[in-house]
Amino acid sequence: MPLYFVLCIYYALIMRMNKADLNTFAQDIKRVRQYMGLSQCQLANKMGVNQATISRVERGMIPRDGLRYRLENFVNQGKKDDVTDVLERIKNSPELRSLVDRVLKEVNA
Repeated sequence: MPLYFVLCIYYALIMRMNKADLNTFAQDIKRVRQYMGLSQCQLANKMGVNQATISRVERGMIPRDGLRYRLENFVNQGKKDDVTDVLERIKNSPELRSLVDRVLKEVNA
């Protein structure tokens, strides 16, 4: 198969993220990075790329598959950490537990 066709297929696979998905992905990366207190440079070092690449991805550039999968794992772990943090705060705060209980009672009523 000629290289041109291989590149077209590869590009089509990468483009399976539509524009809305790509914007959400870019926003998620930035939000999780900031939540974790990382600079673009620190995240770039963790991902094995340079800071400019992280900047471009946060602005909507489609990352290569290897980087995209690493970033997806980073975002997913960050979301899990975020949920765990919220649940821990609720667990440790009588005021928040009371509020959640009241909301649940209203929802279930």
